[in-house]
Amino acid sequence: MKQLIMRKKLVVFLLGLVACMALPPISLWPFMLAAFAAHFFILNTVHSENKGLLLSYIFGVGYFVGGLYWIANATLVDWHNFWWAYPFALIGLPLLLALFWGVAGYVTVRFSQPHSSERYILYILSFSITEWLRGVLFTGFPWNLPGYAWDSLPQMLQITSIGGIYLLSLFTIAAGVSIGSLIACRRMKNTYRLKDARNVLSVVFIIILPCIFVFGSLRMPVQNTTAEETAFLVVQPNIAQKIKWEPEQIPNHISTLLQLSDYNAEKYPSLPTKQLYIVWPETALSQPYIDHSSIREKIVQSLESWPVETELFAGVIHIEKDKRSNEPYYYNSIYHLGSHGQMMARYDKTRLVPFGEYMPLMLDRIVTPITGFQGFRHGENRQPFITADGKNIYPLICYETIFPQHIAPRKDNTTSAAMLSITDDSWYGNTSGPYQHNAIARVRAIEQGIPIIRAANTGVSDAFDVYGRQIGSPIAFDTKDAALYFLPKPIEKGTFFAQYHNLIFYIFLIGLGGLLTWEKHKKTKNP
Repeated sequence: MKQLIMRKKLVVFLLGLVACMALPPISLWPFMLAAFAAHFFILNTVHSENKGLLLSYIFGVGYFVGGLYWIANATLVDWHNFWWAYPFALIGLPLLLALFWGVAGYVTVRFSQPHSSERYILYILSFSITEWLRGVLFTGFPWNLPGYAWDSLPQMLQITSIGGIYLLSLFTIAAGVSIGSLIACRRMKNTYRLKDARNVLSVVFIIILPCIFVFGSLRMPVQNTTAEETAFLVVQPNIAQKIKWEPEQIPNHISTLLQLSDYNAEKYPSLPTKQLYIVWPETALSQPYIDHSSIREKIVQSLESWPVETELFAGVIHIEKDKRSNEPYYYNSIYHLGSHGQMMARYDKTRLVPFGEYMPLMLDRIVTPITGFQGFRHGENRQPFITADGKNIYPLICYETIFPQHIAPRKDNTTSAAMLSITDDSWYGNTSGPYQHNAIARVRAIEQGIPIIRAANTGVSDAFDVYGRQIGSPIAFDTKDAALYFLPKPIEKGTFFAQYHNLIFYIFLIGLGGLLTWEKHKKTKNP
């Protein structure tokens, strides 16, 4: 008996790792369906809610360890000071996130009988709700939602323009569970009775997937909808994190940024007819350098080298001083500089990475004296930049891209022309992390109906139109280069999701909840 239990624990852990094979950069989507099918097949026979919790928790541990192992690489950059954080980053976060799946398994088994329609419905409901809760509770961390398994099939991603990534995740979980349910019925030699809600829903959820594919194929036009009047020059300097802030290296870094920003007629034979925006990645410079008169003069020279009106969006560590203590504090910011180098606007990152950019729960009082960690302060506004030609450019810094809700609100009933995402994924090395991050940005563009331009220090610099199709070619990891992306038009009135957010997802949850209540009432009436 103990051997059987241990075998099940090992199997569900491996199933979690199998599910990771569906995520970028591997993107073998059938593995996500297979993992959920097999996990439900196992959970379908469990009588004890504690076993349900444990088997689902271990399933989650496998999934989150395999999907988020790369986060620990950030501690290697300054190993001398942050060696103690490595095990917490490698296994601590997955152990915490897996609690959501453990709760889902507990609820599923606690309130349903094995091999019942209630168990089938409750599994889909519980895992869909806990994945949504994972994205909103405790600052939220909606990374590697099951719906991102479809990154290699942009047709499947189009449904997010209606219901968002949480709806696609629900369909993904439901399809996998449906496969497991039908196999379980066959294994028990049950007939597929239409009066059994479990069998009917299983067929419906499996059929939904090809329907989504057809919808996506019809939604995506054959030709890219790029315009010629506006373009972004994305600069990827590929500066190693270990030498990024060494004083003797900074002149070289500035030289690299400026060199990649200069006009090159041979490299850029086609130019926008109206406006060019140069984009430097997250924390490309700190404020004292970009404000230095000689460096600002060189920036202006670079902007003026282009034969078209050119502005700069630069990732900057903005520094201010406390009025009382005169101690410096920092913001992770984007500076918007006009064509003459004048400051037009500044955006300060509002959603900071817990334990990476700030210490929550007043832990800074413990950590800062030991490590010298200071972190950033939260910004206070989320207003879009207004460019010289009147366009709204919605700023996103790194981690902010992963949150689908209200990501690009309208200003004066006007849809933003683009979302501008800057990041520095060099912390994580050439792992799956930068590719997962890029895939998340693609979905934001589809959800909002707004193109997204992504500039990375290194990682994947890329650009996507409103259908999630790449505009031009991405800049590969560990590459020093710049790329010109012509800006496609946004969907003028926005997508259904942009206007109503997760409404369709909530409707499906309510519908499944109603079916669950009906099934329980039916069992009570006819025991």
